[in-house]
Amino acid sequence: MLVTGVKIQGRADEAQWVTQFKVQYSNDGNSWTFVQHTNNQSDMIFDGNTDRSTISTNIFPAQVTAAYIRLVPTAWHIHISMRFEILGCKECKTPLGMKNRDIPATRIKVSSRGEYYIINSNDNTSTHHKGGSHARLDRFHYWVPDNDDINPWVQVYVGLGKIVSGIIIQGFKQHWTRHDFIKVQVNGSIFESINANLESTWTHDHPASHATLMFEKPVVTSVVRVEPNDCSETTRKLTNGNQIVILDCALRMELLGCGNIPEHGCVKPLGMETGDIQGTQIRVSYNHHQSNESRLNYRGYWGGSSPNINRWIMVYFGYVVNISGIVIQGYEVYWVELFVIEEMNNPTIGTQEYAANFDGYTPVTVLFEKLVHTTYIKVTPTACHNGYCGVRMEILGICDDNSNP
Repeated sequence: MLVTGVKIQGRADEAQWVTQFKVQYSNDGNSWTFVQHTNNQSDMIFDGNTDRSTISTNIFPAQVTAAYIRLVPTAWHIHISMRFEILGCKECKTPLGMKNRDIPATRIKVSSRGEYYIINSNDNTSTHHKGGSHARLDRFHYWVPDNDDINPWVQVYVGLGKIVSGIIIQGFKQHWTRHDFIKVQVNGSIFESINANLESTWTHDHPASHATLMFEKPVVTSVVRVEPNDCSETTRKLTNGNQIVILDCALRMELLGCGNIPEHGCVKPLGMETGDIQGTQIRVSYNHHQSNESRLNYRGYWGGSSPNINRWIMVYFGYVVNISGIVIQGYEVYWVELFVIEEMNNPTIGTQEYAANFDGYTPVTVLFEKLVHTTYIKVTPTACHNGYCGVRMEILGICDDNSNP
């Protein structure tokens, strides 16, 4: 089972509850691993309850695959007493939409579009392109990079906060990409290589068959990039006497995952895009007339080039809510590359910078290490593309038992 977090509650009939705890997980019931911080690999200590009835929701910094979950209280009020729920999903191998086109062509980017040439005896040449829309599993066509592309890649925007657990790759006839030379990268503009294990039988003798690569740990991301790096050029003579020049780096693929994290996993959009968050709740450091244009997928944006380094955008809720992350998006040639977060429990800007956008239209989901309980959240860009910021965004979280109505 893929486990994303836990909810805990105190004793129903007495003033007893756990105030802090750790979490262990196991796949055999004998060997146990603590859920750890992603930055320093130390054991995470989760916040528990402050009374016997309020539910405390804790999301893991990274999802874990486990058959067993163990909660380890480290501090408590009067006596250890606990009621809890486990958050997650049982299966994480659902196709995310490359083959059936649920992922539209506009969400598929490539480093280059390869060409192949049909050359006849009269030296007439017919040129054909193989773009990102051809990279779908079992499609008659396929994607190849340009001959001069030394760092080829296919990049897919899968949606807001998807859980991605693996990839199926496929070649075309005698053209393919070796599965052991595939690199999968995730998490916005700071891409990370993902270790994968080959699950299905696949050989170079049958490149049109499927090679299923399951990640060692599923990841939460909006963007997946696949980098093949075992490509060579081949000249092939057709039966009619024509020749075809093509790269062997042919790729068709499908992404596997669990779809969106369940709403109880604290990634519900809170209303920037829909307008549920009113314009009066959005405050900015400059260009105040653009503040209402800072909504995800809006036709405008907030930003600009400001001589004032202290540039920021803030959303005020008026009551305490649980914030789990943000979705940030640029606009055309303007976008934020790095930013920091401020909230009411940490009014001074921290040192942790989050990676944001790499272009002006792809939304990037940034999930925080733990839930933030706050009445406002402020986003401060620290680096912008060519010094010119462009921001459209959504706030993620949930209004549950810990929030005001």
